[in-house]
Amino acid sequence: TFFLGMLLSRGRDLVDFTNDILNNVVSLTGDAHQARVAQDIFRQEIRYERSLQMREDIRDMNKVMLESVTSYLFLGSIILGTCFVTVIEGWPPMNTSRMVRAWWLLFASWSITFSLLGIWFALSFQVKISAASRERLLRRYRYRLTDDSVVTRMGGNNLVNSFFNLGSMVANTMGHAIDKQARPSRGAVRGVLTKEPGSPVVAPKTPESSLKLLVQSLDPTSAALDATVLRKGLNAWVHPSGSGYGKQTVMDAPYFLLDETSVRMPWEFSGEKPLLLRVHGEATLYIAAQCPPLGGYDAEEGVGNTTLYGLYKTIGAEVPEWPPEERPVVTAGFHPAWRGPSGYGEFQRVEGFSIFISHQNLEVPVYKIVLAPPTRGVVDVIVCWRFKTTCEALTVVLRSGHVHCKEEDWPIAEFNHEIRQITPLQDYSGYYLRRGTTYLIINVCLAVCSRLWLLGDRPMWYLENALMAVILTPAILTTFSMPINIKATQLALSMPMVNQAQPFS
Repeated sequence: TFFLGMLLSRGRDLVDFTNDILNNVVSLTGDAHQARVAQDIFRQEIRYERSLQMREDIRDMNKVMLESVTSYLFLGSIILGTCFVTVIEGWPPMNTSRMVRAWWLLFASWSITFSLLGIWFALSFQVKISAASRERLLRRYRYRLTDDSVVTRMGGNNLVNSFFNLGSMVANTMGHAIDKQARPSRGAVRGVLTKEPGSPVVAPKTPESSLKLLVQSLDPTSAALDATVLRKGLNAWVHPSGSGYGKQTVMDAPYFLLDETSVRMPWEFSGEKPLLLRVHGEATLYIAAQCPPLGGYDAEEGVGNTTLYGLYKTIGAEVPEWPPEERPVVTAGFHPAWRGPSGYGEFQRVEGFSIFISHQNLEVPVYKIVLAPPTRGVVDVIVCWRFKTTCEALTVVLRSGHVHCKEEDWPIAEFNHEIRQITPLQDYSGYYLRRGTTYLIINVCLAVCSRLWLLGDRPMWYLENALMAVILTPAILTTFSMPINIKATQLALSMPMVNQAQPFS
């Protein structure tokens, strides 16, 4: 009776206390969800601003180079017009020396020819650089906006979704326990029974001609690599049965990895054997995975065995990224600039980029390493895994080119490299404009000499010619020998100056 009276007298206080706790939990959970939504929105805004920055850098470089070549065209047009004027209006008198007229006509023709060549090379340079910038601005580096599939998953699960996911996980766990008692012959993984995988997704193999990089397996004990083109909505993981693919898809990937070569791996990967690859051409290796694994049961995809970190994700808590001690190392085939403290090639985090996966709204971080320069067109790579247990959603992508710098700096580095390839057109334009200007000055000197020839014999007949030669010689020598481009400009446009590896943190 005493305890019943105490319970009845304190029941209201107990209910109020429980209600206060639930209100605090709801408030904290709601605030945390709003904070995650704001953080995800801010990250997407940063990605959009980075795309704007890349486009502005390309526009600035295009503007600077076009301004320089426009000066070439302007100067060349003036010189070419002057050359035609000297030929038409500046014809030497007919009774002058025939040798002087011949030399005048020769230098006049040379000045017209070289000036016309200078204008033509400058025009070719202008057209090529405009085409290169237009191809990047309109196709390769467009504005990066978030897809609807990613927008709906910003901020993770709210309180209602977390509650129902937690209840579903508890119900599935109880169902597995009952199923385990009924059919004990089926194996358990990490304490929770795994459902048999669902039916695989059948898709045709990707022909090698569609791949930007040809990749082969060097492991004689394993099957041939399943390489494909990475795109949104791709079933990027091999089915556990070994035939077909799992139902997990890539919802979104960084723009620089789309259309690159992706090697399909199992969804749950333990890394018992190293990955042996032969890559044809220059390449950068990117990997992404959920480590430590989350697990999580899905009746459609046949994924089970929820882990402690999976429970954290279910209730909305933070899940740690790939631990450094479990990241793989490349023991062969890595670029010397990417040798880490361990003495092997080590992966570095690609800041600001991740891959979104349909299963459990996974967002896995991306890491990269630059492979060694190919020998006879190929490079053999050995990737050693260091997982303590397993990982999930392992994604392996090979990107063409050696991308040492940050991803947002690569477009301008690549653009600079292409400009460097067509810079000889600008050099030739300056070379021929200098020759045309020099021969135009000599042509004018010969025209003056032809008129002085008509004065006949007189004291110091060479005085005027000598004065003109002395005064114009510095201009002729400077114009003929001094290039317009300087070495510092060429070095600034070189790939090594922009595409430099970041130091290990």
